[in-house]
Amino acid sequence: MMGDTDERPVFPVCLEGVPGITGLEVNGFTHQMFNGQYIFTGDEVDDMPVFRRRQRYKNTELYIYHDPYPHPRWVLNDRVHPGDAVYCGTLSDDLHAGWMTTVHFETVSSITATHIVDPAGFNGEALRITGCAEAALEVGHCKDGRRVTKNSITKHQDGVYLRQGPGDATEQQTGRPHYVMNTGSTVGWPALHVWHYDPQLVRTGPRGGSSYWVVCPATHLHNGQLAQAVGDDVTRADWKIKSPDKQETRVVITLVHFTTPVPGNLNDLVGLPPK
Repeated sequence: MMGDTDERPVFPVCLEGVPGITGLEVNGFTHQMFNGQYIFTGDEVDDMPVFRRRQRYKNTELYIYHDPYPHPRWVLNDRVHPGDAVYCGTLSDDLHAGWMTTVHFETVSSITATHIVDPAGFNGEALRITGCAEAALEVGHCKDGRRVTKNSITKHQDGVYLRQGPGDATEQQTGRPHYVMNTGSTVGWPALHVWHYDPQLVRTGPRGGSSYWVVCPATHLHNGQLAQAVGDDVTRADWKIKSPDKQETRVVITLVHFTTPVPGNLNDLVGLPPK
């Protein structure tokens, strides 16, 4: 990607009817770290421009780009990868309207994790998780028994997760047990994982903060987290799940033509919110 210099790359095709766009001026997001000036990188996704805002915080970069998956929309994320879980995204193909933001994780009392014996796990070790559907009710993902949000944890995360053993790559990296539950295609992922996330062990991106157990569809966080268990012992930890996404009503995105280096494009941040 091109650096932030006087010679701004110019997107060769009109965006929203305006030719020669070199950046975006973004204002109005609830999280202030999302606001500011984004520069066109010279790259494209889905034949649309990618915009970047560099941050001083842990060498973090934020991007706004067009994501065709699971439906065409604009997203804001810390890397460019279509189909990722993201910090913010539009409800439609309109860059200027319908932005939604993942707010935070809320503590719930319904979820429990219990060590059990299952011969299919390493040394017979397994973890049973229950209460996920009830947890969705706690934070408002469901009303009148019906699911009303798309990013909710559900009953499909309940079940038995099998210990993988010390030969497993994730266990070798984290030094903690890694549990897997095969789901087939019933929930859109071939498997769900319970593993211990430690920001200090992350090789790239922001570091720092507390470690915690996570339930997610992969052994990284790019596909999003379904639940967190904050504590050293997963069976005694405080469980958290995402609150429903918040609709951003004050976001204003202006298409701009930068001709000089952008002052303040590097900003100190206190950290990024969860996805």
